[in-house]
Amino acid sequence: MGPRPETRTEARFYRAELDVLRFFAFFSVFLAHILQPSNPREFTGIKSALVSLEWDFRNAGGFGLCLFFLLSAYLITELLLRELSRTGAIHFRAFYLRRILRIWPLYFLMVIFGYFFGLIRPRSVWGFDRLVAYFFMLGNYYTARHGQAQNPAGPLWSISIEEQFYLLWPSIAKRGVHWLAIISSLLIPFSYFWLYVLFRAGTSLEQGIWTNSIVQFQFFGVGALIALWLQGNTPNLGHLLELQCFLQASRCGFSLVAFSGFLVGGDLFQSRR
Repeated sequence: MGPRPETRTEARFYRAELDVLRFFAFFSVFLAHILQPSNPREFTGIKSALVSLEWDFRNAGGFGLCLFFLLSAYLITELLLRELSRTGAIHFRAFYLRRILRIWPLYFLMVIFGYFFGLIRPRSVWGFDRLVAYFFMLGNYYTARHGQAQNPAGPLWSISIEEQFYLLWPSIAKRGVHWLAIISSLLIPFSYFWLYVLFRAGTSLEQGIWTNSIVQFQFFGVGALIALWLQGNTPNLGHLLELQCFLQASRCGFSLVAFSGFLVGGDLFQSRR
């Protein structure tokens, strides 16, 4: 069964399956934040195995964030391509206004809430300098330098990375499909290269690497390539098998970079300040 024909000139674009994937990504990240498993070394036998499994589940859940980035890039690229096909141009003002109205009200409300929450609960401190960094969409870099905040608004550093992507992508899309394909393809190897550089420098895995925009941009590149590859069609089984092969190849590439970083930079899972 082939893909359902669909032209990019259609005004409305909605995929119910994207909502399912978004929920899966959200729930994975949610579990990663609320699960606080014990140290497996404190137990023996079956209990140690169960605690180890909980640790693995928690760590894997964090990659729901990467799925969020991939879905965002896919959706934004598809919408920009449709607008380009329909009007022959990218209307920057309308694009940014839509992003602002969709994201900023709730985002800034949560950031301000996090600041006052920190005043009430000193253990959840949220300094004014962090507040300013989050307001200017630099929360990920602040987190990389000063660590995660034990605050309900702390995970919002990921919004900074999304906004940085939104700031750049319409200008690239305006140049056409070829530029989108080139930049998207380059984002993946460049992210791997930057990952290697950070590993070799002994950068903290949880802070400096995980919150780094360039490292996370590989998932935006993959999402954009999927949009370019599908060309507005709904994926069929063949598409999904090809995508699975692509993701497996990407995983092997990531593992190779990580292993290389291990050889030159020491134990990757030890945070070195």
